[in-house]
Order: sequence, then C-alpha cells, then structure tokens
Amino acid sequence: FPGDPTILDKQFRVGAKWSTPDFAKVGRHLSFPVPPGPFLVPSLSATPNPISYLAEVAGPVSRKHSVETYLGGVSWTSTIHIPSDYKAVVLPSNQKVRNAAGKFSYKIQYDHNVLLVHYDLKLNRVVYSPQQYPALRALLLADFSAQKSPLIFAHNK
Repeated sequence: FPGDPTILDKQFRVGAKWSTPDFAKVGRHLSFPVPPGPFLVPSLSATPNPISYLAEVAGPVSRKHSVETYLGGVSWTSTIHIPSDYKAVVLPSNQKVRNAAGKFSYKIQYDHNVLLVHYDLKLNRVVYSPQQYPALRALLLADFSAQKSPLIFAHNK
C-alpha cells in the first residue's frame, strides 16, 4: 500500500511510468547522459528542475547556517531501448557512495539492447548543520557527477 504523503513520519511510495520515444537523435553515434528520474517527493514535486535545486544546495564549499534538503530518498529505474544495430562504446561505471549524510548508488546494466539504469539516493536527515554540510555536499557532488556521465553507442557497420 503506498501510504499517505501528507504524513511524513511514515513511509510512502509513489510509482510512475512514462515513455519518451525520441530521446536522442539517431545517427552514426548515440550519445546522451542518463536522464534524471522522477523526484516525486512532497517538497520537490513542484520544483521544475530538482537536480538544479540540489546543485544549489551543494554549491557553496561551506555554510554559516543550516541547509534544508528533503525527507527520505528517491529510487528509480530507467529502461532505455537502444536500436539493435548499435553497440555500447562507453558506459559509466557503477557508483556507490555512503557517508554521514546518507548514501547513493547508480548502476548500469546493458543486455540485448536494453539499458537499465538503477538510481538510489537516501538522505539521513532533512536539515544539515554547517558542521554536517561537508558530508552532504560530498554526497551530492558524487551524485551529480554520476548523472552527468555520458552513454555512447556506435552504429554497427
């Protein structure tokens, strides 16, 4: 049962499914970053670009005041169908980061022209003090770096 998103001290789950048939221009090569998944959490649901929002949180090297993030975590899997006449040339390596702020993992699986991208971000708290901020920043910067990694496929000749 998904739960009630207005009661934030109990877990809830939100599911979504959508399709983007022409995500990348098909040519001799296909190259694109993995698209960020849905950020279906209460405080970011109305944010047009949640990655930019979190990048702003992680921007400064240090903070004089506490910073607010969002509760809980985000998990998603993207399935991308690659045309059968393309082969993988560059795929990002899998990532796992855990520190005092939380944890994140990013895993790529590619088999029979189906690319699966698994992403998981869990934050340990909503508010991070200036002393806790360096761990949050390190976690989010690793997250952004992984999401910006290119995927490159070449047309089989």
